[in-house]
Amino acid sequence: MRTVAAFAGILWLVGALGRPSAAKAAPPATARAAPPATVRAAPAVRVALAPLGALVEKPRNLAAIEAAVAQGLTGVAGAALVSPADVQRAIRNARRPELGDCEGQQHCLAELARLVGAGRIVAGDINTLEAGPSCT
Repeated sequence: MRTVAAFAGILWLVGALGRPSAAKAAPPATARAAPPATVRAAPAVRVALAPLGALVEKPRNLAAIEAAVAQGLTGVAGAALVSPADVQRAIRNARRPELGDCEGQQHCLAELARLVGAGRIVAGDINTLEAGPSCT
């Protein structure tokens, strides 16, 4: 399945999460060694996957593609994924079905991110081409 290549663009959206910060120069050596500093990991940024849209009437494998995208997002350093099931549950509990079909509208995606407490949100559409599924 060509889903790995199709998801590279989506993962690029959250690529900044995995970038290490620039290393700071070491302080000058002193006669007395300072105790080692405690290294704290940066808190994970919550990332939600909005329900994927379909550009075809009856998309095949939409759930499998959405699961593969979610799985790919779990591998992004510094990201804590809000599971697609949690996103669907939040939409249902808030009685806001329109948030499940944002179609790329920024205000809708921002509302969805606020609803699930995500700092970033990944959205996209699935289309079927002769070569196989495509994700944009």
